[in-house]
Amino acid sequence: FSPERVDKLLSDMIAETAIITPLSDQRLDNSKEKTSIIILTYNQLEYTKLCLESIYQFTEEDCELILVDNGSADGTVEYIESEISKGKFDRRIKLIKNEENLGFAAGNNIGMAQTKGDYIVLMNKDVVVTPAWLRKMIACGESFSNAGIVGPMTNFSPGPQLVSDVTYDKNSLYGLNQFSTEFSEKNSRKAKQVLRVVGFCMLVKRAVIEKIGGLDEQFGLGNFEDDDFSLRAKLAGFQSWIAQDCFVHHFGSRTFKGAGIDYHESLHRNWELFKQK
Repeated sequence: FSPERVDKLLSDMIAETAIITPLSDQRLDNSKEKTSIIILTYNQLEYTKLCLESIYQFTEEDCELILVDNGSADGTVEYIESEISKGKFDRRIKLIKNEENLGFAAGNNIGMAQTKGDYIVLMNKDVVVTPAWLRKMIACGESFSNAGIVGPMTNFSPGPQLVSDVTYDKNSLYGLNQFSTEFSEKNSRKAKQVLRVVGFCMLVKRAVIEKIGGLDEQFGLGNFEDDDFSLRAKLAGFQSWIAQDCFVHHFGSRTFKGAGIDYHESLHRNWELFKQK
């Protein structure tokens, strides 16, 4: 096996399609449940700005925002502190500052330890969300009794979460919201059970973390910690689902590129660790 074949292997193992039961407006408005959104940052401030602005604009649900910075040196920390001081987001924002880059798994684990929500979203800083994104993911997670992890569809992802024929501009993002709205309407209430959800945007029920713990930090800067987490959840009795009516934009691999890390070298290293485990 090669790491390039893993996505097809995993996606072929489970291919169950189902219909999401929509959550009513009253169900959401009266819910005491809170979502904790964790965003790991490391330089490349322009992507963090786009991500946060989209969350400000399109997140209606009660939530908290936890930003974990992995030693940025480009003004990212100062920008986040300014956003907090200005009260830009009308919900709770917390910034955790690490002195060095601890990697994807360790950084997110630090953030997870600070969460209060019944749902925890792990989101890459190079993701841009779209209207009703969180509502659709929560609706998917609540529609299936054993669901533990939910992911969206996107333009940049391995496996069944990929939408290859997007019609908006992937650089300027012109037309993104119109595309996502039409995509959502076309795929309304559709969901697919899979063996793993890719970690660029992953909603996890707290019950999963309480039972299996956080991400495995041996995977370092990134790759295969999401496969590992999804498989551990499966072995513990939880299901992973894709909310097929939820589309978000993902620029993809920006942390690796920005830090000058050889993505393929990291992929093959972690593939060996994953096989051994």
